[in-house]
Amino acid sequence: MKPASAARKVRSLSLRWQLLIAVNSVCAVFLIGFLAFDYHREFDHRLRDKRVALQEEAATLLEGVRAIQHHGDKALQSYIDKVCGRMEEPRSPGHHIAVQFGDFVLQAHAHQRASDDFFKALQAAERLPDQHASFQGRPLIVGTVQDAPLQVYVSEYLDEVQEEVASDVIRRFAGAVLLAVLAGGIINVLLLRLVARPLDRLVAIVDLIGSEGGGETVDGFQSSELISLSTAINRMSDSLADADRQRARQMEKARQIQEHLHPKNTEIPEVNVAVLYEPAEHIAGDYYDILPLADQSWVICLADVAGHGIPAAMSATLLKAFLLDATERHAQLLEILTRINQRFTETTLPEHFATVILIHVLPQARKIQYVNAGHPAGLHFSKSPPPTPLDSSGMLIGIDPSETWIVQELDLAPGDRLVLFTDGVVESFNAQGEQFGEQRLLEQLAACQHESTQTAVKNIRERLHHFRSGKPAADDVTLLVFDF
Repeated sequence: MKPASAARKVRSLSLRWQLLIAVNSVCAVFLIGFLAFDYHREFDHRLRDKRVALQEEAATLLEGVRAIQHHGDKALQSYIDKVCGRMEEPRSPGHHIAVQFGDFVLQAHAHQRASDDFFKALQAAERLPDQHASFQGRPLIVGTVQDAPLQVYVSEYLDEVQEEVASDVIRRFAGAVLLAVLAGGIINVLLLRLVARPLDRLVAIVDLIGSEGGGETVDGFQSSELISLSTAINRMSDSLADADRQRARQMEKARQIQEHLHPKNTEIPEVNVAVLYEPAEHIAGDYYDILPLADQSWVICLADVAGHGIPAAMSATLLKAFLLDATERHAQLLEILTRINQRFTETTLPEHFATVILIHVLPQARKIQYVNAGHPAGLHFSKSPPPTPLDSSGMLIGIDPSETWIVQELDLAPGDRLVLFTDGVVESFNAQGEQFGEQRLLEQLAACQHESTQTAVKNIRERLHHFRSGKPAADDVTLLVFDF
C-alpha cells in the first residue's frame, strides 16, 4: 500500500508544479553547463584579445626594430629595454620582449626576465596553435611577428586573465541563478496561458533590434506583463536608435574637426601639390600638414599614429598642436622634431607611437632638408632614375623623449618630384590577402612620372581601389605628391 500511496501523491501534483520542477531541473543542468561553457568561452575570448594585442605590439615593435637595426645592437637593446620598461608589471604581468636575428637573440632587461630558459618558453609557445605555454609553472602567452631573418616576441603571463574570467563568470552565474528563479516564478503564474507565440514575437524583435541597431517596435499583447515588456523593449529600441543617431552625428562632427586640422591651403609657390587622403574609418591616425615659415620656406609633415580610429585620431590631433608649437619656437628641422617628440612622449599613452617625416622646402636654395623618424621612406624622383629614398635616421616618436635623428639634404632641379606616403598605401590587401607592396607603387609612379600631380594621385587611387576590388581599406591611406 505504501508504494501505491506514494504514486498517487506524485500523480496528485498539479501540472503547474510538475512543469515547475521539470523546468527548474533543466535550468539547474543548463546553468551548470553554462558555467563551464561561459568560463571557456570568456577565457578563449580574453585569450584571443590578449593574443591580438601582443601581436599588434610585436608588429609595431618590428617596424621600430627595422628602423633602428642598422644603428647596431646597443641601440636596439636600448630600444627594447625602454619599450618593455614602460609596461608596468601590475598592468602587464610577465611582459617581456625578445628580438631574434637568425641565431642571434636580444632580450629586454627591464623586468629581469632575460634568460635562455625564458626564450625557449617563448619559442615553445610560438609553435603551439594557441601560442601559450608555461614557464616555471605559470601560463604564458606570446605574440610574435616574423620578417625573415627578423622575428619579434612579446609575452605576458595569463594568471591575472584566468582570475578575472573566473570572477566575471561567477558574477554572471549568480545573476543567471536569480533570473532562473524569477523565470520559474513567472512560468508558475502564467503556466496555463498561451505565451509561446507572444514570447517568440518578443525574441524576434529583440534580435532585430540587436542586428539593426534599434528603431523597431512591437505591440498587440493582451496581458499587462507582456504589454509592459513590449513597452520597455520599444523604449530600449528607441533609445538605441537615438544613441546610434547621436553617435553618427558625433563621428561626423569628429570627422569635420579632423578635416579642419588639415591645411586649408596646400599651395607652395612654384610647386604643384596633390593629396590622396582616405581614412579607414570616419577619423584617422594619419596626419599631414604644410606650413609656411617666416623665412619664406615651408615645412611638410606626414605622420602615422599606430592604429586607427578614435585613439589614433586623438593622437594625430595632438601632433597638429605640437607641430604648430614647434614651428613657432624653432626654425631648424631637428629642433622641430625634437620638440614634437618630447611633447608627444609626455602626453600620450606608453603604447602610442607615431612615424613622422618632416621636409623643409627651401625654394631660394633649390633644395630640401628632411628628417625621417621611422616613417616609410619617401621618394625623390629626378631626371636620372631610380628614385632616391628618404630613409629613416632614427626610431619612432613617442618612445624616448631624448631621441635624436640626422637631418639630410637633397638638391632640387626643375621637374623633380617628391612622393610621401603612409604604410596604408603599400599595405593595402586584395581578396587573396596579398599586399599592394612598394613595387606596385613604384611601377604606378613610374607610369605617371610625366603626368600632373593630380593625375598621378587619381591613377594611384584607382589602382588601389581596383586592387582591393572596391573594398574599404583596412588602414588609413595618405599619399602626397609634389612637383618642383
